[in-house]
Amino acid sequence: MKTTSECSKCKHCEIDDSDKKKWIITCKLTDKKYVYGQKIPCDEKITK
Repeated sequence: MKTTSECSKCKHCEIDDSDKKKWIITCKLTDKKYVYGQKIPCDEKITK
């Protein structure tokens, strides 16, 4: 488990910060969306 704040370092991550109150993280590997700061399962160890 890791926090979505760590996802910002991943090359498979896309951050939508158009709503400043709730940032949405989209994982391109799983095509799932998460709220910034949420704990998520992730096996990907490759970073940008």
